[in-house]
Amino acid sequence: MKLLLFLCLLLGIVGFRQLRRSDYRYTRTWLDQQRVKAVGASGVNNILEWAVAQSVSEVAPRASADKVLLEVRSAEFWSYANYSALVDKVEASLRQEKRSIKDVLGANTTQSLLEIVEKADVLDPQSVNAFLRQPAFEDLVGTVLYDAIFTFIESVDLLGNAINQLPVIGPMRMQINNALKKSLDLTLGRQIKQFLVQYNRLALQKVIDYALSKENRSKFAVANRSLVASLLSRPVSSYIPSTEAVGKLKLRAWKALVEGLGQSETASILDQFYKAVGDDKISDFVSVDALLEVSPTLRELLETNLERLISSEQGRALIARFA
Repeated sequence: MKLLLFLCLLLGIVGFRQLRRSDYRYTRTWLDQQRVKAVGASGVNNILEWAVAQSVSEVAPRASADKVLLEVRSAEFWSYANYSALVDKVEASLRQEKRSIKDVLGANTTQSLLEIVEKADVLDPQSVNAFLRQPAFEDLVGTVLYDAIFTFIESVDLLGNAINQLPVIGPMRMQINNALKKSLDLTLGRQIKQFLVQYNRLALQKVIDYALSKENRSKFAVANRSLVASLLSRPVSSYIPSTEAVGKLKLRAWKALVEGLGQSETASILDQFYKAVGDDKISDFVSVDALLEVSPTLRELLETNLERLISSEQGRALIARFA
């Protein structure tokens, strides 16, 4: 009996110790999780405070940018095979997209975009003049006016009405009518063309004045909105040209970006970029604090991913290096 009581007491002590160890492990795990959450919350603040205070030149100095581009261009990474595979993947994905652009953007975004287009004053006088005064538009106006004049002449049939008044029998009247029409076409056609050479520019100027007049701005604003709405209603896949055309465009783009864009051209682009924004910081363009304040979900997303990094094997190894 005493032996039995001793065994029960021994088992109780062992069980109690195991339970305490389990509670300890659970408590330690819980504390670790809380510590990670705390580090994640404060870490996001620290990272953002550092990031917004850095200029482009500090994060990526001009000389380093030159070296990176030179190294990437000379490496196998910058091969046509990799580039072609990427383009083919994007093309295949777009061809399978049967939704319209407005469905992809969503109703609210589409409506906002259409309102911006309608309110935008896109008819700049200099641009409209430069666009409509191209020889192609002069030829177009001339062709339309020429056809309109001849269509009018044929519709009223001035010759037919005059010849019908003559005392000539039917077959003879038809021959005279056809001969006079042919002669009139040759004579009048030359005169109309000579007239339109001088009148085309005047007609184009009237078109430009009509488009730029304040009275008609609202009409063109509605027309612009309707045009963009029509474009947004088409499926994304409908904008992808044929496979043959994509192949040609892909090759031309490669030659322009890689072969045509030499080191001197790249240096010029970088010079302009660093001259424009090299000394600017993120805080010069957007208030990160205000952004996180209006979007708690964005802060939560940043904190969650930082917590995942800290809890991961790679994160722990990174932290150990600085410990």
